[in-house]
Amino acid sequence: MVEYVHRARKAHKIRGLKLCGNHLTTAGFERMVEFLHGISNINMANNLISESIFDLIIRNKDKLEALKVLNLSHNPITLDKKATARMEEVKKYGIIIVL
Repeated sequence: MVEYVHRARKAHKIRGLKLCGNHLTTAGFERMVEFLHGISNINMANNLISESIFDLIIRNKDKLEALKVLNLSHNPITLDKKATARMEEVKKYGIIIVL
């Protein structure tokens, strides 16, 4: 998947990326982050993304500066107090999160 995104970025300017139902984990998404510069909408519904995605976005905010919408619906995300606080921090960057 990482190779596909990398090749596509070289060929076209991508604004939206649909990664639904690919059994994508948070670790897998982390491997892709360096290739997501300039993408404003990422749909990762129906995957295996955990609440650690929020920390990942915060750590890589410089690479994801164009990100405006992140669809995380139908993922095993547990929103405890810490995860909720991290999600709210991500929203402060102007990112709309769909759960």
